[in-house]
Amino acid sequence: MAHFYAIWGANIFETFCDTFILPKTSMPDGFNRINELISTKCDFDEISFSVFSILHELGHWFQYIKFTNEGHDDREFIICHEMDRASLFSQRQNEYKTCKSKADIVKLNKKYDNLYAELSTEKYANDFALQCLLEYVRMIKQEHLRHECKNQ
Repeated sequence: MAHFYAIWGANIFETFCDTFILPKTSMPDGFNRINELISTKCDFDEISFSVFSILHELGHWFQYIKFTNEGHDDREFIICHEMDRASLFSQRQNEYKTCKSKADIVKLNKKYDNLYAELSTEKYANDFALQCLLEYVRMIKQEHLRHECKNQ
């Protein structure tokens, strides 16, 4: 049983690093933008960032389900929503080839982070996450406190 907890704990740490630390160091513009979004609803910390990330991905799923429930299929979803994302990535790759310095790359990353945030799917997912964020952050923090009190 202890082995299971050791593995489980390592997986949680790995997930935390992938979710919180990696974006902070490798994608600072996006990380800072998300920090600002979260801060409009609650304090920014590891829990609020993790909850926002999960809710954001659920927002993508709910947008897709709503779209298909309206009688559309996958192909239409790709045409309506995902082609813009693919085009944006392609444009960024082409512009990246012309970067001559680290400053050029930083400027490019900032530009495309802002453009990415304006995609309809990203706006939908962010709006969904922000709408639910405070409720779930409070729930998790209360449960964490209850758990800590039990174990003391």
